[in-house]
Amino acid sequence: MLRLTIFLLVCAAVALAQNDGRYRPAPTTVPVLRARPGGFAGRYSGGNDGRYVPLGNDGRYSGNDGRYVHMDNKYQHDHRPGGDYSGTNDPYRGDKDKFGGSGRGGGGGGGGGANGATGNANFGGATTAVRPRPVVPVVVDQRPNLPQGTGTGVGKGGFAIIRQEGAVQPDGYNYLYETENGILGEENGRIEKQTEGDAIRATGFYHYTGDDGLLYRVDYTADENGFVPVGEHIPKVPAHIPKLLEYLKSQGAL
Repeated sequence: MLRLTIFLLVCAAVALAQNDGRYRPAPTTVPVLRARPGGFAGRYSGGNDGRYVPLGNDGRYSGNDGRYVHMDNKYQHDHRPGGDYSGTNDPYRGDKDKFGGSGRGGGGGGGGGANGATGNANFGGATTAVRPRPVVPVVVDQRPNLPQGTGTGVGKGGFAIIRQEGAVQPDGYNYLYETENGILGEENGRIEKQTEGDAIRATGFYHYTGDDGLLYRVDYTADENGFVPVGEHIPKVPAHIPKLLEYLKSQGAL
């Protein structure tokens, strides 16, 4: 009786000790692997020694030896009916009046519409751009101010000199000449004091009758500044050029 009581107390103490709130999984049974008679002792039993064994060859590409093999496929022309060029051999000829002129003022008689006012003619939705006309510089003709000449204006076989004068002085010279066809020239030269010392300053003129029958006269001066001609038919130097030259000279640029 005493032994039974002690056993029950021990079981109760063990039960109270295990019920401490911690998780305890249920015990599982570990399977035991046992060698089968005539089998293997737990090792991997592959079909070979572990190396790759290709099927049917030694693992290399079996097409050819890797070199380029040229296939001679020559061009074969497909001559189908109706595929030939059927145009003409006439060269292109532009026609500026093909669409009614340049399109200004109503597209060449189109009625003064919106497109005609801007210079574009509309044919089926297509817009034709009008190229700008080149700008022609305005050339001022100086000839209306020239008098009528008395010469022929044509050299032909040459004309004789009808007058020729000349003289040389210690401080200068002068000469004059005139021909049958109305050419007249005269020049006088004098030694004068100039910027870099004494030098000859020449003044003179010549005139001749042009092919248009007008008299062309040139008056000139030749000195340290060079040959400076003046004439009604010679374009005038703009007024700002002398001022610019004077400014550059004052700044030491000339």
